[in-house]
Amino acid sequence: MKEKYKILMTADTLGGVWNYCLELCKALEKYPVEIHLISFGKHVSPTQFKAVKKLNNLKIYSSDLKLEWMKNPDIKAIKKRIYELCKKIKPDLIHFNNYVENEIFEEIPKLTVFHSCVQTWWKAVKKEKAPPQWNKYYQLVEKALNQSDKIVFPSFAMLEEAKNTYDFKENTIVISNAREISLPKKIKKEKIILCTGRIWDEAKNLKILGAIAKQLSWPVYIAGDHINPNGEEKIVLENVFFLGKLNAEEIIKWFCKAEIYVNPGFYEPFGLAVLEAAQANCALLLSQIKSLQEIWGEAALYFNPEDKNQLKNQLLSLIENSEKRKSYALKAKNRATLYNNKIFGKKYFELYENLLNPTQTAVERRNEERYFVKN
Repeated sequence: MKEKYKILMTADTLGGVWNYCLELCKALEKYPVEIHLISFGKHVSPTQFKAVKKLNNLKIYSSDLKLEWMKNPDIKAIKKRIYELCKKIKPDLIHFNNYVENEIFEEIPKLTVFHSCVQTWWKAVKKEKAPPQWNKYYQLVEKALNQSDKIVFPSFAMLEEAKNTYDFKENTIVISNAREISLPKKIKKEKIILCTGRIWDEAKNLKILGAIAKQLSWPVYIAGDHINPNGEEKIVLENVFFLGKLNAEEIIKWFCKAEIYVNPGFYEPFGLAVLEAAQANCALLLSQIKSLQEIWGEAALYFNPEDKNQLKNQLLSLIENSEKRKSYALKAKNRATLYNNKIFGKKYFELYENLLNPTQTAVERRNEERYFVKN
């Protein structure tokens, strides 16, 4: 085993993948890995760069090249940028968090994490196949998956959806995401309902909450943009208060304030925000979709995301019964301990080891891990 492995990892600065990357880097700090993170979508913001500087195993390479799901994507330029960086740093392994045709990197072990995709999103949200203009995207994703030595999924539900959508080799593994937050002290719970997401995002389905908010005795707070970048007017809903886009510290404070957290989404491969809410002692009311049910089991209440009356009745049952709220908040907090950084980092490091040393036995790996991992 080398003294330290060089991992080239790609990142998307525009969504939850960014938080996943930083959390994984933090979870891998005690392992002998040196991570070179190349970002796409938009240049790393000052806040994001500040978070990067807190990690001692990470070097960032920022770019604003447009990802494959964006309008007029820079697919060839992204591939070229990764290739140039490979020549410079000579990584032992490439960890893709977006979809890249990676046949030119055939000498380097590769894994691709299937965080989400347009095709599975379209099916879940629109209830139909994506239109023909997404055919090239479909082909890119399928090629990227088949050219990878391993494909990682954040849930079995996401693996099942991908299998129903793409044709790829059975070289898959499920590794649940993780998120560990530091809870601020002296923040008391308040009689408020919180949810997160952009109000115009169809997948988040936040408008169903707005439709019944005026029938609730508790106010509803939504953390996320409520002004569509396409120029539409601000959305105004009775008994709904928009917090705008919050940074990590601000959103955690709101999780700590809220008694109830609601996720009404049609599409959620894992749901890091739900995990944060659970860690902050919120009672969870979640959309009845396979991924959320898999991850939270009996630790949450569920409702049909197309049935606003069911949502209202479930909310009223929590609002009117403090013991029920406390019980579900405790269940969620206990369940959240399953998705911790210790397991997260260990599973990814074991995966890296398996790809880098395929002939090494499990016993040899365990012995080396005891030697190299910091206590």
